[in-house]
Amino acid sequence: MKKRISILIAIMMLLVSMFMFNACIDNLPPDQLPSSVTIYVPDGPPLLALANIYTESSKVQGVDIEVYRTTGPLIGGHLIAGRPDFALVPMNLAATRFNTDGEYILAGVALWGLLHIIENTNHSDGNYATSLNDLVGQTIIAYQRNMSPGIVLETILRENGLTVNWMTAADDVNPNAVNIIALADNAAANTAIMGNNAAWPDARFALLAEPVASMRESENNFRRAFDLQDEWAAAFEDEDFDARIPQVGVVVRSSLANYHPAFVNEVLSLIEGSISFVRENPNQAADLIINQLESVYMPNSVAVVTNFLNTTGQYVYEFMSAGEAKAAILHFLNILYAINPAFIGGSVPSSDFFFAQMSARPPIPPSC
Repeated sequence: MKKRISILIAIMMLLVSMFMFNACIDNLPPDQLPSSVTIYVPDGPPLLALANIYTESSKVQGVDIEVYRTTGPLIGGHLIAGRPDFALVPMNLAATRFNTDGEYILAGVALWGLLHIIENTNHSDGNYATSLNDLVGQTIIAYQRNMSPGIVLETILRENGLTVNWMTAADDVNPNAVNIIALADNAAANTAIMGNNAAWPDARFALLAEPVASMRESENNFRRAFDLQDEWAAAFEDEDFDARIPQVGVVVRSSLANYHPAFVNEVLSLIEGSISFVRENPNQAADLIINQLESVYMPNSVAVVTNFLNTTGQYVYEFMSAGEAKAAILHFLNILYAINPAFIGGSVPSSDFFFAQMSARPPIPPSC
């Protein structure tokens, strides 16, 4: 516990230092690469994607690749401030940031759908939820209403003809709707479903991301009620392309991409290699994120993370360039736009949103 607290303190000190000093790559001559570039990544499943290069000193064309750990709630602020050169961010945030001033463009998809609804069977009276209709009149403890978790959940419910009622602890439950309470993050929703939140001591349903969803499911009084990736695919099964949810994208500073596309290609290949390492070496990747990086947003169990990576993680961790995933990304963003244009910054991004220079060569192999 002391180690985890010290890591949180270190993260906060890093955030303060990066706020005070933000070297802008745009001040360099167009033909000159900086001495280092930064990749910002939220702790949790996105950090696992980069665990291999986070723990190693990496260079591309002589440029140091520096990976900075942050959190899901804070990554948006970093992007608004223009601090990262590359970042792993929710797909709707990538679109919103592009629509603001075009400073960041999308280079690829790093993680596909992670989301599941977990049921605490202690509060089910033996009547488990087997259809989304069973959620009517119930309350789901979710998180990040205006980011991918909340948006995906709401989209699936509405696509199935259900009424959604976002509420707070002070509101009455609507018996004719699916009631949703949005907390700060996945960890908070997990705490609630375990009965450790005084405001919702009898929480029956929670929206959880992997691998926390797998950890809860492994325990006797929890079950995976709905795989939202399956529900998404079922809702849009007539579409002729990959129906997975492009949940976490890789964005890059547009000036860097415009002036140095070959360099950006190589960094993306490094990222792709790290993601492939996670998928192909589950036990090693789990050991990295738990024992070396001591993630505070992952289950503290190498066995749990390894099991996740051997199962649903095989579909989550797959890098796909922006060009390859363009149809799935646009489909996702169009759906979000139809629900609320504000979810993606007011409009579906133009073709300039997509970095099109990713080469077809094999990814750079991981360094360990």
